[in-house]
Amino acid sequence: MKRLLLLLLLFSSISCKDNLDGTCDSPLVIKVDKPIVEGAEKIFFVSVKKNNGWWVSGISANGREVDLQDKPLKDAFVVENDGFVFEKINNSAIKVTFNESQSEEPIKLNIMLQAGNCFSGFELLSTSE
Repeated sequence: MKRLLLLLLLFSSISCKDNLDGTCDSPLVIKVDKPIVEGAEKIFFVSVKKNNGWWVSGISANGREVDLQDKPLKDAFVVENDGFVFEKINNSAIKVTFNESQSEEPIKLNIMLQAGNCFSGFELLSTSE
């Protein structure tokens, strides 16, 4: 019995020395520039730094999930929707264009990015609230 307890104590002390699984070693750094207004369009440029292996894990517009199909893992893609266009330019830049003439109500976009176990996101509004 003493040997069993000693072995359990030994195993538990050894097993806790490694790095934790599921931690985020290199979190994403997201910077949203001030919007550019061109007529009925409002354009946001977003830079993503510190991690090149990220993908879009989700986009919701006014609480409704946007269908990304097979695009999130691609290096560059475009999603066109009523009132906005989301474009992943490359692994460090995103462009979002709101078009007021195509939308009857203000749009609140929530964009979630992921790189392994690192999650981050940002929110954009089509109005100047």
